Amino acid sequence: LHHIVMHSNPNLLPNLIPQRCNERGYLEVLCHSYAALLRTAVNDCAVGERKERRKRTILVDCACGVGYPKIQLIRQHLQLLRLDDGCNVVNIHPINGSEDGPLNDRR
Repeated sequence: LHHIVMHSNPNLLPNLIPQRCNERGYLEVLCHSYAALLRTAVNDCAVGERKERRKRTILVDCACGVGYPKIQLIRQHLQLLRLDDGCNVVNIHPINGSEDGPLNDRR
């Protein structure tokens, strides 16, 4: 919501930020910011002359369907950014997807 409001009012945006007042623009900003954050990570996986892959997994609770389709879009966009530098690899794994049943269905 904050992204759409800010980008729908270009007079509030700093000159360096292009106007992107749609879902695609939000996903681009989110994914590029996440990629920039990952690139700041210390690349400490080099051991001698070889590199070891360090694979990390982020579990995202998709609330039984509410966030699942959006996380899939984010995963696709991050794959296009090619964040895999052979060392710091992050895998986003959605859980509680749309076919996992209604939210809070157990008492």
